[in-house]
Amino acid sequence: MIKKAVFLNYILRYIRLIVIVIVIFFSFTQCAKDINREKLSDNQKNPKHSISYVPAPEFMSNDSIINLKANVKTYTLYIKANDTLDYYYTINGNMPDKNTLKYESVNGIVLKSGNNIIKIIAYNKLYKSLVTVRKFIISNIDPVTLSGIINKTTYSNPVTIAISNYNSLVQYTAKLNDTIVDLTTSLTVNEPNFYSLKITSILGIDQRVDTFLFVIEDPNMFDTEWGLRTWVPATFKTDMITSETVNSIYPKTFSIGLNLPVVLKTTEAGIIKPLYFLVTNSLNSNTYNVKRGIGSMNLLIGSSVSTINLNCGGSNVSLPITCESTIWTTMSGTIGSQNVGKNARIHINGNLTIPAGDTLTIEDGSIVAVDEAIDITNNGRIKIVGTLANPVVFTCYNPDGFWGGFLSKGTGNSIEVSYAIMCQSGYHTSAEYQWGHAKRQGLFYLNATDFKISNSYMLDHIGQVFYSINATMQIDSILVQRVKTGGQLNTSQISIDHSVFTDFPNDYYIFQDEDNDGLYLDYCNATVTNSTFMFATDDGLDSGGSEGGTVTVNNCWFEANFHEGLALSSSDPTIKIHNINYCTVTNCGQGIELGYSSPNHTVNVDNCYIFKNGIGLRYGDNYTMNIQGFIHISNTRSENNVDKDVWNMVRSIWMGRLNHMTFTNTTISKPSEQYPELTVITTGIKTLNP
Repeated sequence: MIKKAVFLNYILRYIRLIVIVIVIFFSFTQCAKDINREKLSDNQKNPKHSISYVPAPEFMSNDSIINLKANVKTYTLYIKANDTLDYYYTINGNMPDKNTLKYESVNGIVLKSGNNIIKIIAYNKLYKSLVTVRKFIISNIDPVTLSGIINKTTYSNPVTIAISNYNSLVQYTAKLNDTIVDLTTSLTVNEPNFYSLKITSILGIDQRVDTFLFVIEDPNMFDTEWGLRTWVPATFKTDMITSETVNSIYPKTFSIGLNLPVVLKTTEAGIIKPLYFLVTNSLNSNTYNVKRGIGSMNLLIGSSVSTINLNCGGSNVSLPITCESTIWTTMSGTIGSQNVGKNARIHINGNLTIPAGDTLTIEDGSIVAVDEAIDITNNGRIKIVGTLANPVVFTCYNPDGFWGGFLSKGTGNSIEVSYAIMCQSGYHTSAEYQWGHAKRQGLFYLNATDFKISNSYMLDHIGQVFYSINATMQIDSILVQRVKTGGQLNTSQISIDHSVFTDFPNDYYIFQDEDNDGLYLDYCNATVTNSTFMFATDDGLDSGGSEGGTVTVNNCWFEANFHEGLALSSSDPTIKIHNINYCTVTNCGQGIELGYSSPNHTVNVDNCYIFKNGIGLRYGDNYTMNIQGFIHISNTRSENNVDKDVWNMVRSIWMGRLNHMTFTNTTISKPSEQYPELTVITTGIKTLNP
């Protein structure tokens, strides 16, 4: 019995083992099927889930419209093929599978003219890809050829354009910039500007678009205005003085035979009111303009008078004056420390030098008349200290001439100026005086100088006002008017506040290609606040050169500059930063431009209002130099500009670098093809005069 029980036990174990093996086999088989189904499902719904993912096919061409060349009837389309995959496609048909046309790399996909919808799928041994669907329009219309212009060419004369291969069966639609034009006959274009001529040709279901770019430049401006509409600033609206006060600053006692400088300011409740008005005077027939509440004049005192009468915007203003036949104290050569005192009358009739360690002090009420071509060299310290009621005056002894300027050189030298009126410097043009872009002597040549100036007025200089090298400059509440340029500041530390730079070299609205900038900053760290740059025949504020630095411009006004309100540039590989905040730019050829630039140059424009310029915001340059910097615009309105509110165009490549110009919360007044995402508004445009 025991042996029989043992035997049965072995039999039962054997049977259980066989059952387990069978169950495991069937379970494994079913699991494999489930897993396979899961992979196929995942491959279709979420291709990246599977290791055996089959990528969707990609076409070699990204163009949706293919323009065939003349006499070519078909176009061969290719994909980025993988040799381990098989591809199947349809043309204007159903979804592809292994029963549709098979793609062969040798032959490609041959398309005829018209609309072609291509659907293509890829397979490997186990899996398939998603279906790629693309529409290609194959045009069998001959490309347009033009007479009169060559694509991407600059002309200095008008051009007459015609379609030289005109086909009466083809429907042509031509758009020149934003205007539909008729090309069934010839078209003459004569206005200086950048032009994009897009010609759409339609024949039956076929169509093609040909684009031609060209520039007509102003023959009087050439490269300085390449691609831009000729810009002459609009004249300002003249105001009438009503309840405002016209304040005058001038020396109450003055010398017969010299030009008397007079500064005028309009205020209301003690605050400058930015009015624009005409000024006439009782001494001569000359007229002067006060703009944004400030202006000046130089009036020759030919004989003794007791009152100078002005008409300021319809309001009469009388200036009492005591005229004198001056007894002068002459000064020249090398002098030691001295204080000439108050109300001094100094005639500098030869070059003057202040040695290192010595100080020349000139106090309120003093008049300093300097002979033509004479320089004042400062190796020590100069202090010019006037008052509002009794300013110090520097002018030329010859009322029709120009003296030289201050030459301040050497470590430890300094110049301090307050309440002074300085006129008629900049005589020299010889090689040693050809400083910077202006190539002209300046009123102040500052080399390693500690310079401070406040409440002062620089009027009617034939040269520039400031030229600095490695200087520290504090400029506060000054007026620079009717000079070649405010100057060029190099490798210096600059602070400018509540100052006005205007009329370079005058306000006659006549273009001069002589670098007549309001101010030029080259490789400086500068902060410019609450200041105005206007009526320059070049740029209001030009901050360029080959080097870097950080320039911050806050709450400034830029108006009526022939070229740019702000022209910003640099050379590779320098690091430069421009921060432009809360500024207004109006009536300029271009509002703010990032021109030739290093890839390490960043311009940040924030909370600015740019209106009624030729171009509002510009990336690119009128020159062919490399442009690689970045400009970021935020919280800004660029509106009602004559040609474009925003424009990105690099001359050297005849196209923009669109991703180098970015916008956040920026509005424009007309749509931009380059930046269609910008918000367009058409209300709330300011007038020119605030």
